[in-house]
Amino acid sequence: MRSLFRLRQTALATAAALLALAIFALTTISSTAATNLLGGDDPLSPQEAFVPTVAEVSTTSITIGFDIADGYYLYRDKTSFTVDDANSQSITFAAPEFPPAIIISDEFFGEQATFRDSVAIILPYTTSGALKSVMLSVKFQGCADMGLCYPPTTVVLDVDLPAQNMSGTDTQGSLSSPLINTKPVAGLFGDSPVLDELLPPELAYLPQIMTANDRELIIRWQIEPGYYLYRDKLSFALTNAGGAQVVNADIDPGVEQYDEFFGDVRILRDVAEARLILDPPADLPSSGKASLQINYQGCADIGVCFPPSTTTRVVPASRRYCATGALRACEPDNSSGASRS
Repeated sequence: MRSLFRLRQTALATAAALLALAIFALTTISSTAATNLLGGDDPLSPQEAFVPTVAEVSTTSITIGFDIADGYYLYRDKTSFTVDDANSQSITFAAPEFPPAIIISDEFFGEQATFRDSVAIILPYTTSGALKSVMLSVKFQGCADMGLCYPPTTVVLDVDLPAQNMSGTDTQGSLSSPLINTKPVAGLFGDSPVLDELLPPELAYLPQIMTANDRELIIRWQIEPGYYLYRDKLSFALTNAGGAQVVNADIDPGVEQYDEFFGDVRILRDVAEARLILDPPADLPSSGKASLQINYQGCADIGVCFPPSTTTRVVPASRRYCATGALRACEPDNSSGASRS
């Protein structure tokens, strides 16, 4: 009887332990779901990360304030202001007056002046008539510390102007204007959010060594739909191959497109290949110690650009697949099929 009682106690304890483990697992899954594939919280939209408002208006200047979310930074030199065509002849802006900025070495644009937390920008102006209000377009660009950079974004603010005092007295007040129009990044921050579907670069761009011999390597990328690689950002370095180096890279031409980050560029989509010429001839050890470092950078069509990335592939002693890309067709490998007399 005591044995039966102890058996029931053990069964109840086991069931309780399994229930606790299940609750812990569900809590962990729920917590993990709140992070994205880049290892952090889901990124904010640019309108949430960088919020411009009309902080103050006088008869000679408009002060625009930016509230910048924690973990994000705004580029000073990519911030600009314009008015609608209807009022472009009635108001003239001088150069914006920026406060001291933080100088950083940026992965996207090199040395840049940036702002964090908040910033107030003074925009001097003059008018040629009794102008009561203007539609001020504020164009800006910024990045997140998690490694995402947004394309240029524009919001439109309705600015009420004070009456111009003919006696020269500065009539000023603190006039707050609502944001009345936005141009959001499509897709990622649109009506159908796909934040959870954003792939990290190592999954969006998958390189594979198709051919490997002492004279050349042929690399093929499988690029996910909705993503593209910058052709001119590709570079290669070969190590542990008997002193052989990549002396030339014949990369698929790709297609030309205007890019929000770098202007007119050539990009690679879907499937792309590169033929790497080696000199001197490579000594590819059967141990597989030779490796190829691939430096690359790409973006997603939804408006997110990844920082420069690096991946490494082991170079096999001998490999040949049928390559169906633009560079070359499949060729038979007779290096081991025929015997010498």
